[in-house]
Amino acid sequence: MKVAPMKEVLYKNQTSAKNKRRVIFVSEKSENKDIITHIHRTFIYIVAKEVDAVENLPAPVFHIVKHYNTKTKEEKFSFRVKGILYVIRETRFLMVHFCHSLRIDIVRKSKASTAA
Repeated sequence: MKVAPMKEVLYKNQTSAKNKRRVIFVSEKSENKDIITHIHRTFIYIVAKEVDAVENLPAPVFHIVKHYNTKTKEEKFSFRVKGILYVIRETRFLMVHFCHSLRIDIVRKSKASTAA
C-alpha cells in the first residue's frame, strides 16, 4: 500500500496601498521516504510612478545559483529575476518594479534517521 507524501503549504499576501507595494509568498514543504523538499516562492511588486507614455525598459536581470554538498547530500537552487513592467490604469501607465524569486532546498534523509 502506497502512502501519499506529506505536504505543508503556507501562503501570505501582504498588500500596502500606502506604500504601493504587494508581496506574495508561498512556501511548500513536502516529505517522502527518501527526501525532504522546501520550496519558497516570493513575488514582490512596487508601483514606482505614474507616466503618460511608455519608456524603453531595461532588460530583466536574472540570477541563478545551484549548490550541492557532497558530504551531506543537500542540494540548493535559487532563481531570481528583477525588472520593470507597465500596467495600464484608465488612460495612464503605472511603472511597476518587480522581483520574483524561487528557492528549492532538497535534503536527503540519512539512513540513521529512517531506521529509527
